[in-house]
Amino acid sequence: MNAEFDPFILKLPPEIASHIFLLVVGKQDISALRHRGAGGLPTPYLCSAVCAGWRQLARSTPNLWSLLTFKFSDFANSTTMEALPHLITDWLERSGSLPLTLKVGYSRHESR
Repeated sequence: MNAEFDPFILKLPPEIASHIFLLVVGKQDISALRHRGAGGLPTPYLCSAVCAGWRQLARSTPNLWSLLTFKFSDFANSTTMEALPHLITDWLERSGSLPLTLKVGYSRHESR
């Protein structure tokens, strides 16, 4: 069934498919501090959620995980605030030996 949703990307060499993921992250996560679509999930997680092949490709692409952006207002309650260290640890592991860039925002009055 997943083959119907992924007609070509897994047929490409991994280097090219990874580069496509990186292009998507570059366009989508630049504005992540201002707005998060798709339920607030960062693009690397969205790529990982499509199918097992995409998950394997995304998780084996350290550049995809070298930038983490979030707003503290996204972690407003104590339950989600407890998840933040786990998110950062997960991101660090997936970024491999690459440096991790954190872009952190805070808005006292969230406009939604």
